[in-house]
Amino acid sequence: MSKLNELWFDLREVTRDQEAILQRLSHSAISGVIASPGDDRVQRVSPHVRRAWTVNTTEQLAGIDMAHDLVLSSDRILLKDVKRLGYATGLKHEVRDHATLHEACDTEGETDYLFVSLAEETNIPLELILARGQTSPRVVVKQVKSVEDASVSMGVLEEGCQGIAFSASNLESLSKWMEQLARRPTESLVLQPVEVIAVDHIGSGYRACVDTTTMFGPTEGIVVGSTSQGGILVCSEVHYLPYMNTRPFRVNAGSVHSYVWGTNGRAEYLSDLRAGATCLAADTQGRAREVSVGRVKIEIRPLICVRARAGEHQVNLIAQDDWHVRVFGADGAVRNITTVKPGEYLAGHVCEPGRHVGIKVNETIIEY
Repeated sequence: MSKLNELWFDLREVTRDQEAILQRLSHSAISGVIASPGDDRVQRVSPHVRRAWTVNTTEQLAGIDMAHDLVLSSDRILLKDVKRLGYATGLKHEVRDHATLHEACDTEGETDYLFVSLAEETNIPLELILARGQTSPRVVVKQVKSVEDASVSMGVLEEGCQGIAFSASNLESLSKWMEQLARRPTESLVLQPVEVIAVDHIGSGYRACVDTTTMFGPTEGIVVGSTSQGGILVCSEVHYLPYMNTRPFRVNAGSVHSYVWGTNGRAEYLSDLRAGATCLAADTQGRAREVSVGRVKIEIRPLICVRARAGEHQVNLIAQDDWHVRVFGADGAVRNITTVKPGEYLAGHVCEPGRHVGIKVNETIIEY
């Protein structure tokens, strides 16, 4: 997950749809707005939102709330004087070349914030700034002008920068940004022990490997199950095998008819996943993150069916019948699927049944 926790909007760029934009901002989750001194539009935004005022002289400090607001400038000497007066400060800095990149890094400790913009499309300078300041309390905010740039910047150096300052001149651009932010929830998937009640070798069938664009950790996998009541947490191929290289991007997931869980409680058939689709990678504690699919690899293989229950709910996993396919025990330990026995407890996800095209619906449904 990104450590992004500050969302700023640059009011200075607003030239159209002013009333609609201010209305949208007043009901948003933004952290702050950037404005020029005297811009009374900030009064239309929530009073709890922080204001970053762009100033060029100390005379412009009049009326700035020292306890709440931020003084923003590209003048380092001015900011040093302002900081001595007790104001929180932010350096507005454009990286254009090697020299201006090192200036951004060398200002560490001078200001509370660094609002950085990049002259070129590459995020390499941002990576270097974040790497140099990993232990610093200074907040790095990247100024962006497109939804695509905002999305990429959130993932720089895996965790991304601490803040995004978005510029939009019209309501359409702002709305797209807000929609993107709404799709970034912190995900979780409730896991619980499920007791194995039967293990059967069921002959050959089509099974799917899900190759993702991420690298799984040793406690991560994907929840796979035959029914809408839930499934079992299947390991990624990150664990050692004596005869082949690991595939830490892959989960040998299960038979093609199976469900795999995604965001917002949605489930997809393994056979429906394609390059560019998404699903949830979950760890043994239920912490989950959305990952992208690179491809789905389907082949005919011998299959094994593991049936399990939790109370009145039953789940089952049909996977490749081979020792190298692994699932997680309820204790978080890795189990080779061909050694699983009735009476053991696995890590499972159990939910109320009833789905239509993967979406939870309230209807009576019986699945075996």
